[in-house]
Amino acid sequence: YGANPTNRIYISDWINHSIKVFSNTGNLIEEIGSKDSYGVNYSTDTDTLWDFPLQTFPLDDGTFLVADNFTIRHLSVEGKVLKTTHLPQSCWYSGGVTFAPDGTFFCTNGHSILVRFTDGAWGSIGTNVAGRKDGNGTVAQFSRPDGLAFFRGDLYVADMENRQIRKVTRTPGTKTFTVSTILGTGVWTNA
Repeated sequence: YGANPTNRIYISDWINHSIKVFSNTGNLIEEIGSKDSYGVNYSTDTDTLWDFPLQTFPLDDGTFLVADNFTIRHLSVEGKVLKTTHLPQSCWYSGGVTFAPDGTFFCTNGHSILVRFTDGAWGSIGTNVAGRKDGNGTVAQFSRPDGLAFFRGDLYVADMENRQIRKVTRTPGTKTFTVSTILGTGVWTNA
C-alpha cells in the first residue's frame, strides 16, 4: 500500500482485542493492543485496552489507522500509538468501516451508515429502519448494510439483507448524500 510500503500484513484480531502484524512471508512480527483483554482507554500507550479492533488502514507514509468500536488510533510503523480519536458514536462490531480519500470516516451501524466528517461533525445515511429505498440519504433505507468500499469517489455498500450493492454519492461541498441501487434484484435465491 501507498508510496512507502512496509510489506507487512496488519490483521484485526477483534476477539483477542489486538492487531497481529505479519511479514509478507507469513511470520508473526508482533502483536499490538490489549493482548487478550478488552475495554476502552484513550491513552496513547500501545498496551492500553482496545475494544474489538474492526479494521486496519495502511497510509502512504507507512503508518496505519486502527478502528475499533469506540476509537480510531493512528499508529507508527513500529506500532506506537501517535494519536487516539474517541468516537462518541460507536461502530458496534461493524463489518463495514472505511475512510473516504479526504479522511471522512464511515461505518455501518444497524440499518444505517454513520459518517464522521473531517471537521468532527457526525451524520448518518439511512433512516436506521430496515427497508429498501433509494434517494436522499436522510430518507434512504438499508437492511443490515455490511461491507463498505470506495471506488472513483463513491461509497459502495453491500446491503446484506436486501441482497444488493448500493452506491452512495456525496454532493460536492456538502454533507448530503444520495443512495442508488446498482446491482442485485433484491430477490433471495437458493444459490
